[in-house]
Amino acid sequence: MTTEPISDTSQPTFEMPDYAARTLQNMTQYIVPHFDARRVRFLEIGVQEERSAIHAMETVCRNPDSTYLGLDKWELWADPLATSAAQVRCRETAHRNLVKYGDKARLYQGGLFDYLQQDSDPGSFDCVYIDGDHTFEACLADSLGCWPLLATGGVLFWDDVGVIQHRQKWQKPQ
Repeated sequence: MTTEPISDTSQPTFEMPDYAARTLQNMTQYIVPHFDARRVRFLEIGVQEERSAIHAMETVCRNPDSTYLGLDKWELWADPLATSAAQVRCRETAHRNLVKYGDKARLYQGGLFDYLQQDSDPGSFDCVYIDGDHTFEACLADSLGCWPLLATGGVLFWDDVGVIQHRQKWQKPQ
């Protein structure tokens, strides 16, 4: 699968609850100052509707030469109530929500290891945000897979690593 340029012209909308508010606050407080206004190549694993991508484009990626790439399978969600129709709507919403950024923002349907088979230039991203499968094992695999893609001086950060509902008893902090 290849990355797709965004081509719709709608304004951002969201169908899912706002799970990203805390992360967006942290991104503003800790990540934005690290990059100031320089060019940033931003990779996000786990896109859903692109709430965090919009925030990244408006804060971290302010420089006109900055770029964003979002990876998501848009399938196999941990939420048993999620239907394939809901997943399709999320993917469509993600596309619509990034329209105004043109070719600066791209989406890739597939996981990190699918993407790495096509493009794995070392140091190709300044900022990597992991928000995909929240299990400890998946976060670890994504972290190890992303590490070579991270540029020297870059930032790797996560959201909801090993959230409680995905943990085994031995993994829960006491």
